Amino acid sequence: MKKIEYSSYTRPQRLCKQCGLCCTVAVFQYSKEDLDKFSERNDEEIDDFMRVFEPYKTLDEPRKLAPEYVDIVVNEMKSQGIYDESRPVFMKCKYALEGGKCAIYQNRFGWCKRTPRHAWTLMPVGCGFKGWQFGLQEQIKH
Repeated sequence: MKKIEYSSYTRPQRLCKQCGLCCTVAVFQYSKEDLDKFSERNDEEIDDFMRVFEPYKTLDEPRKLAPEYVDIVVNEMKSQGIYDESRPVFMKCKYALEGGKCAIYQNRFGWCKRTPRHAWTLMPVGCGFKGWQFGLQEQIKH
């Protein structure tokens, strides 16, 4: 039996259901203020992210798109003691189109191609990468 190697670079893109939630209800581990500081260091990937993603002002907007996912993320952040209601957590990509499509898919950024980034990324309910993620988690555990 062939052993499957799991990594963020071997993720089979065919698993993506193209729902667009990773683009319209994106969560980044840093605050907008943190990203601004990183941007001062001329980090090209952060600069691109800052040009493309904009934070939602309230939880109501992303909650309309993915209520279960918003609750999962908020509850996880609260359990870690890192949730701050005054800080925007969810962001949206300006290239996200209706129906989960991307306006620049053929020329999308590298970090778009590598989403989800790691085994413990919190993903929307029903994401096609859940099985891949579980395999990666098990590989890391062993």
